[in-house]
Amino acid sequence: MNCAVPKQYPYSIKTVPPFPSEHAIATEIAYFMGKKISVTNSTLRTLIDELGTECQNVITLIHQLQLLDLSERQKAEILAEFLSAAIHLNVHCGEDFQTLIAEEMTKLSDEDEED
Repeated sequence: MNCAVPKQYPYSIKTVPPFPSEHAIATEIAYFMGKKISVTNSTLRTLIDELGTECQNVITLIHQLQLLDLSERQKAEILAEFLSAAIHLNVHCGEDFQTLIAEEMTKLSDEDEED
């Protein structure tokens, strides 16, 4: 069985960039959550904020799953949280959310379009 790393993979095992710490992730979330989303519909703005929070939660869960020496119980807890987040994202990004985005897009001007 050939276990060589594909040539297109840009990192060797020794040079893989470190994962951000929980503090760094929390700081980034706080920074972006303090920023106003530039859409006119307040419901869409709230949904986008919530989506950002849930996506950050998913990133944290992925980082936790990448830790070495997790117990079976820890893996089960992380995977249960991951399942909950996946269900939430699936529901959150449904047809109503997509409709709100499409409606917001129709309000945009065409001034940036190239001829």
